[in-house]
Amino acid sequence: MEDHRVLGVGLLVIAVLLLANPLYLYPNPDEVNEVRVLDSFDGTPAANYTYENLSDRAQTVVDRARNAESGRITFRGNENRPREFTFVQTDQAVRVEGEIYRIEHGDEQFYVWTLGRPNFNTESNRSQGLLGLGFVLALMGTLYLWRPQPIDIGGAMAGAGTLLLLFNFDYRYTELLGGFSVLGSWVVILLTLLAAIVSLGYLFYRTMRERRLAGEF
Repeated sequence: MEDHRVLGVGLLVIAVLLLANPLYLYPNPDEVNEVRVLDSFDGTPAANYTYENLSDRAQTVVDRARNAESGRITFRGNENRPREFTFVQTDQAVRVEGEIYRIEHGDEQFYVWTLGRPNFNTESNRSQGLLGLGFVLALMGTLYLWRPQPIDIGGAMAGAGTLLLLFNFDYRYTELLGGFSVLGSWVVILLTLLAAIVSLGYLFYRTMRERRLAGEF
């Protein structure tokens, strides 16, 4: 198979994965919950618990937050919230709302602060951006299957699409890439989408010009 057709098939595969992203990347797009562990708290906690009496889900969330270097974790999906804790959703950029709980664990005590991330529809924007990129790459892949096209343009777009899939899959599930997952942010997706649209426009113009010069119409 010719190189441009191989690349066309690759672009279509990446496009299908991008178009399907709402099925596996964002089942709970904007339901982001946060848990922080505090050593002290100057106030009255919402409730007092002993670690042993917490549900398995609550113990898991508390353990993850305590073991995290930052002392905080996030997780998605309201159905994943432990029943012992309340998560307050705020629309303010500076999060000052939430509930704090006192936890006794053996001879020590600590406090758990639970709150919801501000909901600015950022996760929905990510998903919609990936959906749009998938649509553009599907059209681009079709062009590469139809006629020879510059390999460098298609290769760059295929690479960008693959990286965004990996970054966003990691952001949603594994968090193995740490700070690098910011490269899958909504801004980066938007810039990639714009580059893909410009590239597709150029390829379409180039194809029509070649057809006209060849007397195909």
